[in-house]
Amino acid sequence: MLPESITAHHEPNWPADLRIRPSSSKVINLTQGRSAAAGQGGERDEDEDEVAKQQDIETFGIAGRTWEAAYAMRYYLQPSVSSSDTTFDPPNPFDILSSSSAHTIIEVGSGTGYLSLALAPSLPPTTSIVMTDLPEVVPLLERNHLDSKKRWDEKGKTFAEVVARPLPWGDMKAVEDLLDSIAKDRKGELTIIASDLVYFPFLYPPLLRTLIALTEPLSKSNGDNQGESPTLLIAYKVRSLVREQPFWSAFGRWFTMKPVLIQERSPTSCDPSQPPPPPPSWTRFGSTDDIYIFCCHRKPSTLHHRVPISDEHLMRGGPGVPTADDQFEMMLLSDLDL
Repeated sequence: MLPESITAHHEPNWPADLRIRPSSSKVINLTQGRSAAAGQGGERDEDEDEVAKQQDIETFGIAGRTWEAAYAMRYYLQPSVSSSDTTFDPPNPFDILSSSSAHTIIEVGSGTGYLSLALAPSLPPTTSIVMTDLPEVVPLLERNHLDSKKRWDEKGKTFAEVVARPLPWGDMKAVEDLLDSIAKDRKGELTIIASDLVYFPFLYPPLLRTLIALTEPLSKSNGDNQGESPTLLIAYKVRSLVREQPFWSAFGRWFTMKPVLIQERSPTSCDPSQPPPPPPSWTRFGSTDDIYIFCCHRKPSTLHHRVPISDEHLMRGGPGVPTADDQFEMMLLSDLDL
């Protein structure tokens, strides 16, 4: 059963007066070096063709559009795209995966599946990716997965194992079923990824409940790293701070948030008469597009903490709720002037 905060409102993917168009990665300008590395010429055009094919707003509404923060997350997580001229902090956690590495990735609110399907052919077959969304959106994920798999097979590519599963936000039984379904065959470390999920205030409580539940410490069948809480990587594009700030304030009660930074070195000149390039500096990745990518971990004090039943207490605090902090607000005020 879905929580009252969702059932009391209209269908989340079909708000009144919905007027959106398919997106393109060309509309964002993350950084010159990283955007260039992400694909040029025919490869980039082919990529854009696939992005267009995946989107189906007419049938699936909001879920049928690939949203801008997903493109930023893809650039960050694409293994082996970064070069000696580009460094991320925290580094891409998937860069270290080898053909023998085992890893499980759960994507929350996958929508078109763009992010998971973009990552799959660059990850080893020992990686398992679980795309999730509302039950009525799963057919879109399965359709796009089949189309992508056919394309990978035709090109002789290896790719991660990909499946689609239903996961309505706030449905704790669905979270339990999902975790149970992957527990037996779970591969190595678990990472949760998400992009552009913070938009409708009535969805904040069920979204937060889902993220808390997915990041509770899980035991592994192989006995390694017992009790570790999964890492959560979440990409967010600022659209309305007045509406979105309450989510991040509540989120910060349960999670630490570290924004991803990028350091790009200027190319060196072969001309000895030219002055050396300035030393590289760190900037927030995505800052040119009002996009944040947060690397998040559960605060140790919140592990196994009882989540309040009341949405009001969850979002604004109350008896038994972790103490509020101003992580997000401080990031906005300072804008990471490093």
